[in-house]
Amino acid sequence: VDDDDAESVIEVAVEVDVVEMKINELLVHVEDVSDASNEFVEFSGTRGATIPEGTYFLAFSGNFLEGIGNIFNYFDLSGLTFGINSYLVLAQSGNTFLIDGDANLVTSNDTGWRDVGANRFNFRNSTHSYLLVRSPNLPVLFQDYDNNQDGILEGDAINWEIFDGVGLSNGGIGDVLYAPINFSANGTGTVVSPDIVVNT
Repeated sequence: VDDDDAESVIEVAVEVDVVEMKINELLVHVEDVSDASNEFVEFSGTRGATIPEGTYFLAFSGNFLEGIGNIFNYFDLSGLTFGINSYLVLAQSGNTFLIDGDANLVTSNDTGWRDVGANRFNFRNSTHSYLLVRSPNLPVLFQDYDNNQDGILEGDAINWEIFDGVGLSNGGIGDVLYAPINFSANGTGTVVSPDIVVNT
């Protein structure tokens, strides 16, 4: 490369935007205490990185009595950033958690998940799966993404890129989990299609 080409070569350099992210910690229910203000979600990712458009954290019902495959809440993470310690925390209003100041903290402005999640209410304590996905389309609240209740997501969900997920089951008969890693009460009464099951 001669001197005349040096500048053009430098300009051709491409910056690759890769944001790795995982669900690091999730608290959906606190024994003997109201869930209001006590739930939180913590993500780990690329330090200081901005989360790409179309990235969502989804709460899926797997409870036979409540509507298997329905999204009961979702959080649009697009444009949020990870803190200088590589963590992003979603917390409820009035929480008393001691959260590291180096994390990026996003707090709701009212009871439950108002102004943070698509549904302001607390996470349900029944069987649910929590998925971290990238989707070309906005997820639809209360839409059924598993019409035949076989544990296989369908519709727009077939286009989702699933980064991470965890399922929590109370062992109800006919309940379904969708996450890569699932915790099931004694492994009973739960249909699990994905990879890892931890009996509790």
